[in-house]
Amino acid sequence: MSRSEGDRNFDDLVEHFAGKIYGDKGQQGNIEKGRLRHAVIRRDLLAEISQLRLPDSCAQMQVLDIGAGLGQWVIELAERGCRLTYNDISQNMMAAARQRATEVLPTAIFEPLSWFAKPYQELQTDIAPNSQDLILCHALIEWLEEPEQLLTRLYDWMKPGACLSLCHYNPAGKRLRNLVFGNFKSVERELSGETIDVSKMRGGLTPSNPSSIEQIDQWLLAAGFTLISQSGIRVFSDYTLEKRGGLSSPEAVFDMEMTMSLDKDLVSSSRYRHLILRKPG
Repeated sequence: MSRSEGDRNFDDLVEHFAGKIYGDKGQQGNIEKGRLRHAVIRRDLLAEISQLRLPDSCAQMQVLDIGAGLGQWVIELAERGCRLTYNDISQNMMAAARQRATEVLPTAIFEPLSWFAKPYQELQTDIAPNSQDLILCHALIEWLEEPEQLLTRLYDWMKPGACLSLCHYNPAGKRLRNLVFGNFKSVERELSGETIDVSKMRGGLTPSNPSSIEQIDQWLLAAGFTLISQSGIRVFSDYTLEKRGGLSSPEAVFDMEMTMSLDKDLVSSSRYRHLILRKPG
């Protein structure tokens, strides 16, 4: 972490991260967390960004994935014909993503990809202002020491009319889960304003002090973004205590999560929120 020492680097947890989010360990409330998140985001992107449905238009799109992790979106959008730039602060995460990309992508698609393992703050000489048609930023802002600075930087990199796919952790979802499971002391500490020493939680994948929906919305408005759509991710399955009825079927839970992710009344208590935003112009 050469510039922002407080930004979380998952160099030490690549395999744990892969297992918890996309592997066998990623079960939460009878649902595969990574699969569901990817499906919600894919649906939202294809619904709102017509170029992604058109191979000829897709080939003209410059896409930047910030905090790209294991590179699932880099691979998928490269296969659609987009011109991709990968960025993650973790050298080990990028190495795993590159290895996966070489295994599944033809050489002609893999070779044009750009790869940067550095803090996003150090991309100034690599990414030109007003150069990106689409930026993906998924589950990154909650791990930053100065999260309010991210959105302005992303806005500057986007072309007028370009879109941002932003997925962020929602602390209200954690609060609801603690209430449902009777973890009242955790809720009381949160309500008192107590913050958690990040240095004591380096092995965890739950953000210690994430920003609220209200705070992120204020930053988005200040940066100049226009909201196009929003969805909730994991709106009910994290909070279910009994696996009865439809809850006993993983596929039924998945399908209902996809349906209810569009319910505006449930977004505010979902574990994650996905936004499609546009830079006016």
